[in-house]
Amino acid sequence: NYLQQNYPNPFNPMTTIEFTLSKRGNIFLDIFDCTGRKIRSLIDGVSYSSGQHAIKWDGIIDNGKRAASGIYFYVLRSDNTQMSRKMILLK
Repeated sequence: NYLQQNYPNPFNPMTTIEFTLSKRGNIFLDIFDCTGRKIRSLIDGVSYSSGQHAIKWDGIIDNGKRAASGIYFYVLRSDNTQMSRKMILLK
């Protein structure tokens, strides 16, 4: 499995997160703020096939509001694998 750097980065108002899976599995893709608080769940245990996938994030957090400018982390979990990368939202 591989988690690519989002693009564009920094971004406003939308960014794309790409990942590659070596085999089919249930995927979780979450966004965390710099304090480690989960602010958005983009994929929540959905089964994805092997291959390359892309997910867009529009900067909206789980409460329906826009995320503030700052540093965020996105974390991809699948089976026994967890990967994370940093991204910057600029307004």
